[in-house]
Amino acid sequence: MALIRWQPRESFAIQREIDDLVSKFWGDVNTYHGTGWHPRVDVVESDHEFTVHAELPGLNKDDIKVTLEDNVLTIEGERKHEDEQKDKHFFRRERSYGTFKRAFKLGTEVQANKIAANYKDGILNLTLPKSEAAKPRQIEVAVS
Repeated sequence: MALIRWQPRESFAIQREIDDLVSKFWGDVNTYHGTGWHPRVDVVESDHEFTVHAELPGLNKDDIKVTLEDNVLTIEGERKHEDEQKDKHFFRRERSYGTFKRAFKLGTEVQANKIAANYKDGILNLTLPKSEAAKPRQIEVAVS
């Protein structure tokens, strides 16, 4: 019986080829429902607010739309495709373009008029304060 030495570079190359084939048929395996692209998002809940951080590299502020309706937060937008030059051919193309839409049902009502949005260095930061009725309250127990 002969031992065959494992070649990690070859196994990674094969995995990349398989991933490329899968994404040609079903879209990028890391995207939302296998279509288009979607930004990576962190949603954090505290007692007083929700905080959302969305990675939106390469977008302008005007390319992003944030809405809140029926306690559903929606972030949508479009990363526009760069114009191709006729005398150049892509050796490899991995960046995704097109429209995206992410929606999150918030389990607690928020104060829509106090939502703050900030976009800097490709990161969209949203702060959604919870409504006063939704915030936890401590109830004092009376002794009788």
